Amino acid sequence: GVATQKDSLRARIHIDISARQLANFFSATNELIGVIARACGYDDVRKFNFADLSTINYDIHKLTGIHYAGIH
Repeated sequence: GVATQKDSLRARIHIDISARQLANFFSATNELIGVIARACGYDDVRKFNFADLSTINYDIHKLTGIHYAGIH
């Protein structure tokens, strides 16, 4: 992409720092998913299932069959 072709933009890329930030993001995301799982009564995120899903988007509900939680 543009960021890898322009020297001025490529110089702003710091692989080690960016990799650490990405790892922190994934770690924090994983922790938050665990918090949500426990709030739903699960001791393992792999216990989530289709019945746990809902959407407020009517089109997504119609396309996927996910429970509609909005006002129609």
